[in-house]
Amino acid sequence: MLGKTMLEKSMLNKVMLKNIKLWLLVIVTLGTNLVAANQMSYSADTTAVSNYVFRGQTLSDDAPALQAGFYAANDKGWTYRFWASSYDMNGDTDGKLEASLNYRGEVDKYFNVMFGTKYYGYESDNTQESMEWHFGLEAFDVSAVYHRNEELDTEYMEFGYFWQFNRQWRVDAHYGIAKPIYSKETGDDYSVSGNYSFNKDFNVFVTLGSHNRHEDYALAGVTYNIW
Repeated sequence: MLGKTMLEKSMLNKVMLKNIKLWLLVIVTLGTNLVAANQMSYSADTTAVSNYVFRGQTLSDDAPALQAGFYAANDKGWTYRFWASSYDMNGDTDGKLEASLNYRGEVDKYFNVMFGTKYYGYESDNTQESMEWHFGLEAFDVSAVYHRNEELDTEYMEFGYFWQFNRQWRVDAHYGIAKPIYSKETGDDYSVSGNYSFNKDFNVFVTLGSHNRHEDYALAGVTYNIW
């Protein structure tokens, strides 16, 4: 029992040290880019959605959820995102927080590179608190992004394509593959979303999706840009 306790403490210390290193990197990068940037832009929005679905799985027990986000971006390609949502997996409504630092830059006329890191936090479940990093490429409205979370032993590969018909209408297609890092067992999810913008501040969306291990789903939502 003592050995197990020592092992658990050692693993916890390693996770904490990794989180500290990642956050130090985020803080240093954030500070450096704030100083180097010539221009900063800020925005915030709030969303009401009929079902909060994350990578093909409901995180609101198939019930409505409220969400809000704050974003800061600079002219160097960096975006800082702070996002929160109501969250329900066991019949109790809690909160979920995401904080991320992302970069998107042009490689040449047609290709963009993307990478970043994201923190996941849950109001009443510290065991799911983790950091995830990602790297991806985008070209001709097609994207491929690889996500990896060492603490939760998960990796996720997602592919996307979008059609921007005009200023009002946009359609997104998504396919994702999730699996434990050291296993071949996978979970696949698919979705198609339609988004209609009434103006620059108000839009509605509908999503139809499926997961090979969970029920098909349909959801609708509305987003309002506060500024």
